[in-house]
Amino acid sequence: MGDPVKTRKKYSTPSHMWIQERITRETKLSGKYGLKKRQEIWRAESLVKKFRSLARQIAGIRGDSSAEQERLLGKLLRMGVIGSDSKLNDILTLDATDFLERRLQTIVLKKGLASTAKEARQIVLHGFVTIDGERRRVPGSLLSVNEEDSIAYVGPSREQTVQKPTRALEAAADEKEDKSRDDKALEEKPKEVVEEKPKEVVEEKTKSSPAEEKKGDSS
Repeated sequence: MGDPVKTRKKYSTPSHMWIQERITRETKLSGKYGLKKRQEIWRAESLVKKFRSLARQIAGIRGDSSAEQERLLGKLLRMGVIGSDSKLNDILTLDATDFLERRLQTIVLKKGLASTAKEARQIVLHGFVTIDGERRRVPGSLLSVNEEDSIAYVGPSREQTVQKPTRALEAAADEKEDKSRDDKALEEKPKEVVEEKPKEVVEEKTKSSPAEEKKGDSS
């Protein structure tokens, strides 16, 4: 069966992990592109460093280096990272977003196959996206320009996926409306007035004066 080969790490970690400016920037990129891990950003940054280094090496070659330039520019052009009129110096201005834009997840979102970056990631992981008829399940895979043109959605009907949450939202809205209507009815309902029974007044017999009592006896 052969000896197992240890996979080589395709990115380098930042030299200083806890720089607030870098953490803030990576957080924004993660939200924009729907990234699950920061390693996906570091992988894109490693690609930028790689191609910048190659561009500097070619620029430093003495003599004719047109063949090397065309080879490097052609590769980046097929990846969709640079334009057809780009020069060697344009490679030095690349950043991580240029490669994040070429991820399968991002292109699925751009083509309108998903409404959010998170949804785009889900439909890729579930195998609902094909390229040239072949299912792709890696959201972070980089697509070439030719592959981008052959991308297709093969999942369940988009109407069903859209209607399900809509029904749930409508049901929740109706329930909320009924509850508010009941609460309003309770508030408007007149309160029953409880008539207090009059307290029995104990009539005290007026005590007659001694003179009146005496007068009554004599009569």
